[in-house]
Amino acid sequence: MVQPNIQFRPFLELAATYDTGLSDARLTNGGTLASGASSGIRVIGGISGSKSWKFTTIGLEYQGSYTGYREQTVPRSISQSLLFGVSRQLSRHLNLNLRESAGMFTRDFGVAGLSSTVPFDPSSTFIPTTDYFDNRTYFSSSQAQLTWQKSLRLSINMAGGFITNQRLSSALFSMTGETAQGDFQYRLTRRVTVGGVYDYQRYVYSGNVGGTDIHIFAGSFSMRPTRRLELSFMAGVDRVESTFLLTQSIDPVIAALLGVTSTTQISHTLGYRPYSEGRLSRVFARGVVFVSGGSGVTPGNGVFLTSYSNRAIAGYQFTGLRRWSFSAQGGENWSEATGNIAGRYRGATGTVTVSRSLGGSAHLTSSFSVRQYDSPDFGNYNRLIYNATVGIGFTPGNIPLRIR
Repeated sequence: MVQPNIQFRPFLELAATYDTGLSDARLTNGGTLASGASSGIRVIGGISGSKSWKFTTIGLEYQGSYTGYREQTVPRSISQSLLFGVSRQLSRHLNLNLRESAGMFTRDFGVAGLSSTVPFDPSSTFIPTTDYFDNRTYFSSSQAQLTWQKSLRLSINMAGGFITNQRLSSALFSMTGETAQGDFQYRLTRRVTVGGVYDYQRYVYSGNVGGTDIHIFAGSFSMRPTRRLELSFMAGVDRVESTFLLTQSIDPVIAALLGVTSTTQISHTLGYRPYSEGRLSRVFARGVVFVSGGSGVTPGNGVFLTSYSNRAIAGYQFTGLRRWSFSAQGGENWSEATGNIAGRYRGATGTVTVSRSLGGSAHLTSSFSVRQYDSPDFGNYNRLIYNATVGIGFTPGNIPLRIR
């Protein structure tokens, strides 16, 4: 994707907020899931931008926030998010790319959409986007890629990485994993490229509950009709092999004889599923618009483990008017868990943010986010939550504050 140079700009925002459906991973004294709504004060700060030199390009987007709620029963919310990418031309034929997605959150309200400041697609990393509880979660996805440009038409790529999603609550499952990838791309014309991809992923879950090995074989197609418009698509098959420990109840007669009510069994499954990823994006001088989607295997959300998922995401982020900045994105995820708990679950999220310059370095900011959780198999999983904020932000320069 052609990346514009966007000047590095720090920002600071003080906002009033109202959140519903606040639910950490615990039960109330009445034995029900904790849930509440509260107003509060949120402080947000960060920096974003990109810079290119003759042989090197870097992109950064960092944001951190602290939210204190009025209701004492509602836990404080602390979040940090880092997207960082480096591309280095090592020689005439070798290029090195380093990518990092990392952070922590208490409330997961994000849709992993395209950013105009980092040279990769965050939705292709392992950022958690479907977590149910307001639970402290730490995540990271680190990847290194080496590309050999054998000729003007043929390139060969090798990549490897590590991923982790660590959840603070013992009621939820954490995950660590590794990835490895190899692909070749052949440019048929100046604007059309085809290729083949092999991708390996491994997920291991906390509590020795089990893990999953995934092998992906796919073909790829990409086209750039214009300098700023890009279409890419991959399609193939997943080979998914999972091993989990399952707890099974036993017949009351046997329970009376042996004095136990359940037993542990090993579940081993092997299957093949279709795999696909696609994206259409248009880059502007100060923003990006995109539509993406796909199907494949995900590590779940801490409640459900290895899952077959289908997703669709669309977004628009623009900062080009004299006084106004606008961003909107939404997504939906349909999943079927096959790990420790089998069942279907779904999540849909939408976010709109608006910023207006007040003169000097001050900006009026506002945002509204909504998320719907539901499951046809587990009725208590269904709930609707939302968040609304309005505040004052400060950033240098005469361009409206870019928020997401």
